[in-house]
Amino acid sequence: MNKRDFLKKSSLGAVGVALAPSIVMGKSRPHNRLRTAHIGVGNMGGADLEAISSHKLVDVTALCDVDGNNLAAAKKLHPKARIFTDYRVMLQEMGGEIDAVIVSTPDHTHAPASMMAMQMNKPVYCQKPLTHHVSEARAMNKLAKEKNLVTQMGIQVHSFYDYKLATLLIQSGIIGKVHTVRAWSPKNWGYDGAAPEGSDPVPATLDWNLWLGTSAERPYKEGVYHPGNWRKLMDYGCGTLGDMGVHIFDTPYNALELDVPRTIKNECRKPTGFGFPENNVVTYEFPGTKHTAETLKWVWYDGLGAPEMHEDLQLPGAENKKSKKKSLQKRRKRP
Repeated sequence: MNKRDFLKKSSLGAVGVALAPSIVMGKSRPHNRLRTAHIGVGNMGGADLEAISSHKLVDVTALCDVDGNNLAAAKKLHPKARIFTDYRVMLQEMGGEIDAVIVSTPDHTHAPASMMAMQMNKPVYCQKPLTHHVSEARAMNKLAKEKNLVTQMGIQVHSFYDYKLATLLIQSGIIGKVHTVRAWSPKNWGYDGAAPEGSDPVPATLDWNLWLGTSAERPYKEGVYHPGNWRKLMDYGCGTLGDMGVHIFDTPYNALELDVPRTIKNECRKPTGFGFPENNVVTYEFPGTKHTAETLKWVWYDGLGAPEMHEDLQLPGAENKKSKKKSLQKRRKRP
């Protein structure tokens, strides 16, 4: 199935269900219980499934994954749940038995799966990064507002005490006006090589066509795409910046109340059209806010380019404290 056919059938399926009141409203559910459907139940999807199902008022009703091994493992934990390999079929058949949908698939499937569920008036919890393209994020935001849906992106740090404390320190003015933000990750979700040639047999437990979803058709290569390396590749993931930057940007971006940057410049190798660069130094310039200087500079590093230390990262008096500590340690070592 090509991308156009996939999108056409997904959209028709979503509209068809949305127009059927008996399916949308569904059967009356047990009082105060939440029936969940999980799209993607391996790796992070497995962690989401474990966390959400641990609540005593949650009933896992449906499980969906294109990988039979992931699906079998999840089914063992939730034997009463119905299982599917195609989320479109799951949503169409079980629309009246689902109260909320959790999307924990590779990035390129986030928007198609979430949009279909939201068209059916289902609240959605979607793992980060929210979408593969900015246009998809805008479409999801628009739909959620139109339908007044409860939605959430899986970005754990936003709920942490550290986030709240950092926000308080910045917005109370304790550290003064911020002029530069430096953020980085030593992870390397990049790939500087060429696209692989040839093909390998698709494992019997994997529906490769459904895994590709809305992306371009491509032959299966073992160890290149599924299960773990898709983040490195442009058709499926968002690179290190999209994977870890979502977490790391969250606190300073929101605490400083930033908007859209004026300029973005990336220092990296020339694009290949297949994989994300392995090392990036991205410089943003933001218009100032009440918490920043007139202009805010933001620098992101990833991979081997991540800095170990920079003068901007040292606290006032840190050098003097370090010298005193070394002097004290030397005196202690003397006989």
